[in-house]
Amino acid sequence: MQNCIAYGPGLLHLAHQPVEWVGIQDMVDSAKVMVLFLADLLARPG
Repeated sequence: MQNCIAYGPGLLHLAHQPVEWVGIQDMVDSAKVMVLFLADLLARPG
């Protein structure tokens, strides 16, 4: 896949593993970043 950005909460080496876990603060921080990005994207003209 080209031109892809992966972003999300948690530790990359635990992603999609049986022992995967994500801290609550990591989830909150990740949601804030995504909301700010979406707000900026939607505010752009045309």
